[in-house]
Amino acid sequence: MKSIVAFSKNLKKQLEQKNLTVKQLSEQSGVSESTIRAILNGKIKNLQLKTAYYLCATLKITITEMSSE
Repeated sequence: MKSIVAFSKNLKKQLEQKNLTVKQLSEQSGVSESTIRAILNGKIKNLQLKTAYYLCATLKITITEMSSE
């Protein structure tokens, strides 16, 4: 559970640092806007590995880095 909270927090940071909107990340990663928003808002309890992979690959960051606090 902690790693999902960290993932969400780091996703917010990455969006800010890369100056991306949720819509842009969605278009580039293939992950729906609603899923990205659910991650950002802490609504997702079990993040699928493929979703994490697509987001991290698009942001050019490892899943391990995104899941670290």
